[in-house]
Amino acid sequence: MNIVFIDSYISDNKRAETCKKLIKQVREVFPEYKLGLLNKYNNSFELDALVDYYFYYGDGFMVGEPPQYLLDSGKYERGFVYHKNGLGVFENWVPLIGVTDHVASIYNSFIITSKIAKFLGFDKIFKIEYDTDFDIDELIQMKVDFVHSKDYYLLGKRWERNKNYITDVHALGYNVRLFDGFDLVKNDDDWWDLCEKIGYYGKWIEYVIPHIIEYQRKNLDNLEGTELEGRCHVNFPKTKFDTINSDGYWNSIWKDIPKPCKIIENGIELTNEINLYYWNNSVDILNVECTITTTKNKNEIIYDKSVNLNPGAWFVDRIPLDEEIFIKIVNEKNGEVREKYWVFGKQNITKHNMIFKYE
Repeated sequence: MNIVFIDSYISDNKRAETCKKLIKQVREVFPEYKLGLLNKYNNSFELDALVDYYFYYGDGFMVGEPPQYLLDSGKYERGFVYHKNGLGVFENWVPLIGVTDHVASIYNSFIITSKIAKFLGFDKIFKIEYDTDFDIDELIQMKVDFVHSKDYYLLGKRWERNKNYITDVHALGYNVRLFDGFDLVKNDDDWWDLCEKIGYYGKWIEYVIPHIIEYQRKNLDNLEGTELEGRCHVNFPKTKFDTINSDGYWNSIWKDIPKPCKIIENGIELTNEINLYYWNNSVDILNVECTITTTKNKNEIIYDKSVNLNPGAWFVDRIPLDEEIFIKIVNEKNGEVREKYWVFGKQNITKHNMIFKYE
């Protein structure tokens, strides 16, 4: 027997209505399946009446900054997003805290749903994040794939750093045995112990699940799964994943263009130059103004550019860093104006989280 589990944090009416729509879609495509809802907020918004099993888990926590010994050892895998072009790769590294700290809560969802399903006599779980809006035909195809999968079903597997693959976790399937030998993590120490166990030292659930799969491949007999290469939103283009985004880092990560970044060229980190990385990843024209002066004299303009970036357009300007500089950026798109300011010198550019690596 199989079960569908919705993983959620239903904290307001908007999220409740989004989840209610998902419940209706699941009921339409999986009429013969039992449906469970795991909520990490202490209000059901009456959604408990719409599912077969409702569970509240309120002991989640945010994983803090990695231990210093991990940072010193070089084992910690700091997450980043990137854009590759004909010159090289722009990398935007996430801060050590404040972005993916909820990773333990997501991991615990897999453990909780596995243990509950196993206790109730189910064999496999199709787990869905509550803010998914399915195309019904695509959900039917996912059901077919899930039914024919054995131990796991990944909707979006891809290689990001050559040595390790990652998977999207907006929706996926797994046998309850996949998490045998794994338990809830209740604090930071538990989290880093888990990382030691699976050989991944970081805070991205998209890496954690593949590492658990590969760990179990060595410990469980005949572990097999179904893997769809690529990103889930490409494999299922009509389905909308992650429809509710909280304001924060991920919503602003490609705003404030150009991105000032330190330069790595021929493997050497430069301190006497920086790059200004212009890229418009939106579908609208982006109007950009960038002015650079020295901090000693803000009337002394050493760089001044105004440009209209078409969707997908990019270019790089290389700027000398002979002394401390002040960067003013103004972006306008669809009438919305944003301003951003930076100060860089040879001392702080090496600690900057944005990098351009020439290839």
